[in-house]
Amino acid sequence: MMLQIRRIRHSNFLAGILLVSVGLASGCGEEEAPPVKQAKKETVQKIEAAPVLMTIDQMMTEMEIDERIYIPEEEAPVTNEARRAVLTFFDAWVNGDHETVLSMVGPADGSELKSMIADGQWSQATGDRIDAVFITTGTSATGGRCVLAIYEVGEISQPQMWNYEPRGEGLIFEAVATPPGMMDQLTGEDLIAAWWKILEKENALWDIPDADLSDLLAEEDTDPSLNSNNGSGSGGSKRRTPGGGGGSKRRTPGGR
Repeated sequence: MMLQIRRIRHSNFLAGILLVSVGLASGCGEEEAPPVKQAKKETVQKIEAAPVLMTIDQMMTEMEIDERIYIPEEEAPVTNEARRAVLTFFDAWVNGDHETVLSMVGPADGSELKSMIADGQWSQATGDRIDAVFITTGTSATGGRCVLAIYEVGEISQPQMWNYEPRGEGLIFEAVATPPGMMDQLTGEDLIAAWWKILEKENALWDIPDADLSDLLAEEDTDPSLNSNNGSGSGGSKRRTPGGGGGSKRRTPGGR
């Protein structure tokens, strides 16, 4: 039976060829009908719409962020995720929420923070003692992202820089070195760029022998052009002070 089936199939195949041959022969001299073109299926690419960037004011209202935090819209992080993380991080500072801060810093900063909590420094420096936190974000020294926070406690302004990067589902913050008297050294419109320049200069001093370093520091003390406090008595007339003056782009406590 198998052989018979194969023969039948073979016979049908030959018959098909013969019919096509006859058709071609009988149609000789006549205009050949154009082949039917098969329409190509176009691949429709679904382009996901980019998420709408929420304004800082919208996000602060939604997240119920403490009103002591000020972030100019033009100086805020560029994604919703980063905006939420930065607001959460500093909201925890002004409310004394050390658990949230601990969950958002690296091991080194976490260890130091635990020591501050244990000896009471955390409670003495956060919470109601903070009058305002002025925040601006920018580019870190390595090309990543960073945030500069200036804490106002009474008449004292204390700056702190943090590098931040994605980690898991959120951001991780890493404190940047803060030389003594940093607030008085920060001048100009771009305080973040000024910070990196100051650190670059500080790092360069470590490579200078002690004898040469003493001569260099003495030269800076006597040269007015190298003295950042010259003529102002408060860290330079160009310095933007948190809470007022020095730049129309900064939100002040009374103007948010």
